[in-house]
Amino acid sequence: MIESRDRTAEFRERVLQIERLEAMPQVVWHLIEALGDESTSASKLENIIEGDQALVSKVLSLANSAFYGMPQKVTTIQRAVVIIGFQELQLLALGAGLADIFDLHRAPKDFDGEGLWVHCLSVGWTARELAELTSHRAPGEAMIAGLLHDLGKLVMVTYLGDALQEIMDLV
Repeated sequence: MIESRDRTAEFRERVLQIERLEAMPQVVWHLIEALGDESTSASKLENIIEGDQALVSKVLSLANSAFYGMPQKVTTIQRAVVIIGFQELQLLALGAGLADIFDLHRAPKDFDGEGLWVHCLSVGWTARELAELTSHRAPGEAMIAGLLHDLGKLVMVTYLGDALQEIMDLV
């Protein structure tokens, strides 16, 4: 039992030594803010997205995916924004931003990053649906809270990956 408390204290100290997490790229933050504003136009979103080549690529790839089944190739950001929709674009932006912050290459081999992401998406969508059903003033905020509810797991995986199994055993 004493060893368990010692290890817990050690893990706590390691987490407290993290001075700060990387910030999401400015373009992603700007996009998420714009998506939260109901008066934002597809044209404004296009201007923001065009500020980041990686985001342009991700948006066009998503719009051209089999999921949307477009008969012709989507070649403009504005058309892609209309096809994808604001809510899905919000998820894409958040996912892109989190991918930039957390380097999952440092995660243990058996860590299921995709499973965690699917879980967080599910919680986010459910939170948004519940917020809409209860006439909450900001369903988008509820969705973001749901998406980020397991952020601590990403911190553990990227900063304490070497001891992740031991931490899980202690919990």
